Amino acid sequence: MNQSEFLSAHTAWLRADLMRRHLYDTDLNMNPVEYDGSILTKEPIIYMFLWHALLFVVVEFMHTKRAIPPIIQSDVDSVYDSLKKLRHAVFHAQNEFISPKLVLLGNIPNYIQVINKIHSELGSFLCDGGNRPKY
Repeated sequence: MNQSEFLSAHTAWLRADLMRRHLYDTDLNMNPVEYDGSILTKEPIIYMFLWHALLFVVVEFMHTKRAIPPIIQSDVDSVYDSLKKLRHAVFHAQNEFISPKLVLLGNIPNYIQVINKIHSELGSFLCDGGNRPKY
């Protein structure tokens, strides 16, 4: 990646990180009775979807530049298609109220840990100016 591309990826990661921080700053205790579809309008869920969608923007860019840190390549591979579909569902109105694209990640074992690891490692790489060791 050249310097401009690197700065673009870093800025995109900062946007994703802002949504992640908003998610963890909100009240995550939601009433299970709300799982009727209205849950999609709750702040934590909106922030989570935005975080994941914006994180995919970074993942996709880094993937096209062949710049995914090797330590997370298998994690990226395991969620790439589901994240891509979620990003599409977040940024494009869907024909269904609850699009299956929004819940595909939930089918991946330990997806929360995987997403957090990807986010953290990309952030470390981008915030360190790309000076991370090759794994």
